Amino acid sequence: EVVIEEGTLGEDLYIIASGVVHVTSTLGDVNNDIGSGQVFGELALIYDCTRTATVTAKTAITLYRIDRNTFKFVTK
Repeated sequence: EVVIEEGTLGEDLYIIASGVVHVTSTLGDVNNDIGSGQVFGELALIYDCTRTATVTAKTAITLYRIDRNTFKFVTK
């Protein structure tokens, strides 16, 4: 299952509560797995850009989602 797709608009970041996801980019500079306690999707919120990688669930996952407005409020 694709969680986020490279090139799409990003409105949320995700914290992995459990499970493993696979991260890839068409530039070839990213090709790895990340798991519990790690974050993805933050670049789109920090730099107001499109997604720079595709993230796909490799196992069953539980994610916490933080939307753009909450992120901006917390990081003021």
